Amino acid sequence: MKARAALGRGWLSLPASVIMRVAWCVLFVALLSVPTASLAQPAPQWVDVEGAGGAKLRAAVFRPGGDGPFPIVMLLHGASGLGDEVVGWGPDLSRAGFLVVAGCFGRGGSVQGVPPCPEAPLINETFAVRNLAALIEAARRLPGVQRDRIGLAGWSWGAAVATLAASSGIDVQAVVAVAGSYGLRISRNDPSALSQLDRLSAPVLILHGTNDVGAPVRSARNYESSARAQGKSVEAYYFEGAGHDIWFDPRFRAEVIGRAVEFLQRHLAR
Repeated sequence: MKARAALGRGWLSLPASVIMRVAWCVLFVALLSVPTASLAQPAPQWVDVEGAGGAKLRAAVFRPGGDGPFPIVMLLHGASGLGDEVVGWGPDLSRAGFLVVAGCFGRGGSVQGVPPCPEAPLINETFAVRNLAALIEAARRLPGVQRDRIGLAGWSWGAAVATLAASSGIDVQAVVAVAGSYGLRISRNDPSALSQLDRLSAPVLILHGTNDVGAPVRSARNYESSARAQGKSVEAYYFEGAGHDIWFDPRFRAEVIGRAVEFLQRHLAR
């Protein structure tokens, strides 16, 4: 993906990174054409969830077309809270055949100009993993779901929460971690993901930009190498020139979602 050498004439004269990006865009479109999905996406259904200590959480639910049952994918926001940039993944993943739940584990963010969880605790005060566990249980109670097929996909702080949750005894089958920082504590009530790595029980896909200032790439590389050293199942792709906003950067978005969809389908399929 990173190679820049010319490979020949016509299409093959393009840099290898461009060819790979086009290929992933084509794959992304193909993955979204599975028979269980409908291209017409209704507005999400919003559900209220009680989190740790009575925290008032909410979640947007995106349901694929068809009767199911469907595997569940939880979308996890960053430190700024649940916003359009995270909820925007919902239709893409539901078209790939997942029931998608984008919930808040802390306060902040804006969805179509409205704060979705104004009464949730601040990120520093939250119990992120316990709140995620409550969101997962609420998702499992939805109709038409495969209760035992749970994937987590998180961006920034959400990537750290996802990997930490998979190291905290929560039964999940796959984790997609985008632009995460794994050596820092998510809140004063939660440890770092790196400190709990020995308990990791699900395969992890790391997607990270080499120019990430918000979560320097060395954190992802350290988590990856430490996981491999402990015999954990981890895959990693590093996007040359991408920054912290890789989740929604139009230059990389299709490839990031394409890789995420392929990984989740591979690990959540029965």
